[in-house]
Amino acid sequence: MKDVWEPLQTVFEDTGVNKRCRLSGKSVSISASTVQLYSSKVMPTSQKLTDVVKETDNEMLTVLLLQGLTRQYSPY
Repeated sequence: MKDVWEPLQTVFEDTGVNKRCRLSGKSVSISASTVQLYSSKVMPTSQKLTDVVKETDNEMLTVLLLQGLTRQYSPY
């Protein structure tokens, strides 16, 4: 089964730059009324990004996640 799945996965799984850009954009465009709701919406997207980018930069993920927070949580 694995010998069939891996070639199919390679052909049909989009792990390219376009998917990374789309997921990054999606993570910063998510909005919610509470941090808990925001977190529940953004974490699946960040996990997908981590799955696509095998060596994910944690600092970059943090920046993407923080960009979507409301002004109420801004450090400025």
